[in-house]
Amino acid sequence: MSIKSSHLKNAKNLYYDLSIIHSHLDDPNGENKVALKAGNIFDHFFGGEIASLKQLGHDTQEEKENIQNQKLEKEKQIQDTPEYLPTPQQIKVPWNFWNRSEIYSLLVMSLIFIGVGVSSVASNLRSTGEAIFIESPWLLWIMSSIPLGAAIILKSFARHMRPTIKHRYTLLLYVTCIVLCLIWIFLFSKFFNGLTQSVIDVIDAIVYANLPNTTEYSSKNLFLFIQLSAECTGAAALWLTASKIYEMHHQQRTQRNPFYKQLKEDLSKIEQEVQAINNKLTKYVNELISLQEARKVYINNYLNDYKTKQWMRDQKKPGIRIIDVNPLKTKFLKGE
Repeated sequence: MSIKSSHLKNAKNLYYDLSIIHSHLDDPNGENKVALKAGNIFDHFFGGEIASLKQLGHDTQEEKENIQNQKLEKEKQIQDTPEYLPTPQQIKVPWNFWNRSEIYSLLVMSLIFIGVGVSSVASNLRSTGEAIFIESPWLLWIMSSIPLGAAIILKSFARHMRPTIKHRYTLLLYVTCIVLCLIWIFLFSKFFNGLTQSVIDVIDAIVYANLPNTTEYSSKNLFLFIQLSAECTGAAALWLTASKIYEMHHQQRTQRNPFYKQLKEDLSKIEQEVQAINNKLTKYVNELISLQEARKVYINNYLNDYKTKQWMRDQKKPGIRIIDVNPLKTKFLKGE
């Protein structure tokens, strides 16, 4: 992290005592003593600010932990609080001919989808020639009820959703069913050109997935998979629509839970406080790091000058003299 320019400037202009260097040139432990005295000088000017920043950072960290605990507690309360509450009043919408016809049509279409799917699975299991399916027809039909179970699962899954998500889920089932139906129509037109197949062949293909012998095995599997998937998603979507129509005539009135709304507002305020504390803590930490780095720079300036002085003494070159002592950069010039 970069040092703040203000602290670099202060460190550069800070009192610089050359006597500290000269008094320890012959001391075997002079380097450590120079570093210690340089640090003491810096601490004399900035020690109070460093201690203050450390205390502010510690207090702010404790404040942040307290607010985060409040945030977790508030989130748990929101999770345990219903967003809507039922009221004693009910919305009663009278039934009419169109509503009844629509709900009956949806149920009939869903039963047709499921019936075709169950028949397709049963036909394929029977065509395997396994003795268990021939000797125990009930086992055959139990295993064939997988499309029915899949449709029920897709429909029941929506019971655990909120109204808005449930609506989107129903639309997703419809879109999925439409896409699968389009793929099924494409495969059907590919396998049956309408010239050589009889009506019975077409019915066998739809109900029993009995495709022409020239069809590849993988294509038959794909055709059956697309068909069963479209039937399951279509039946589930139709059941959800029928349930929505029924609920419209037997709907329990609900209202927004005021306590839930208050909890959400409190959580929003707490999140804003957490953000503000994070910004404040980041500011304190950056200031502290800046001062600590400036302290290292100040001490290193003393040590560099100390080592330079020792080198000049050891080399015994009196023609080299220091003309400008800079705590950040020591300049040398060859003299006379």
